[in-house]
Amino acid sequence: MIFGAKSVAHCCFERFNARPAGIHQRPVNVEKKKALCSHRKTSADYADVRRLKKNLCKSAKSVDASSEYRGRIAPSPTGLLHIGHAMTFWHAQERAREAGGKLVLRIENLDRDRCRKEFADAIIEDLHWFGFDWDEGPDIGGPFAPYVQSERRRYYLEAWEKLRVGGFVYPCKCSRKDVMQASLAPHDENEESIYPGTCRPNSSSVEAAVPAANPFLAADTSASTTGTHWRFRVPDDERLEFTPRVH
Repeated sequence: MIFGAKSVAHCCFERFNARPAGIHQRPVNVEKKKALCSHRKTSADYADVRRLKKNLCKSAKSVDASSEYRGRIAPSPTGLLHIGHAMTFWHAQERAREAGGKLVLRIENLDRDRCRKEFADAIIEDLHWFGFDWDEGPDIGGPFAPYVQSERRRYYLEAWEKLRVGGFVYPCKCSRKDVMQASLAPHDENEESIYPGTCRPNSSSVEAAVPAANPFLAADTSASTTGTHWRFRVPDDERLEFTPRVH
């Protein structure tokens, strides 16, 4: 989509560079945060962002509640947003609107060591400042709440348990270094470097792929702390292919 003679990326870049002085400095207390929000909402820049959004979205279709399309923007609160986030999220919003679907904001706070609540709050604030609108999210709720990944753990564990019991995943102790070294081993020039199958069960039976113990459901631990990773078990003599929509 083109806005005048400028691309969406160019417009995003200009808007982020035009933010008022001090806007990248996160407030350290409630009063400073209120003052900053008030400044944003009353500034000419904030109004300009709204006009920019209106022009960029003028050709998009209205949201159809019956549409099955669900787009999402999923920032990780490990720091403040940058121009790359703006461009990626804007395209996600445009695809959702043009498809007549819903746009969902989801906070990817699974990195416990790096994610911080103040960054999550700043992300929502900055997205609103820039002119993004979503239909579901942690700040407004929705039919599929919660919209914070750390609060959705039980849903993923339930899905993982079905995969485990069905024999579609298997535990693996190989580190990234182990896999990389195996990939560097001599192989046919036409053969891609892939996981060598070190821990993959040899038998095609479901029992061979299902471990006796379930470390994920037995305790609130992650694969990184137990040293065990879980890999999808691609069926023998079958190749899976997919085409990414976004590069």
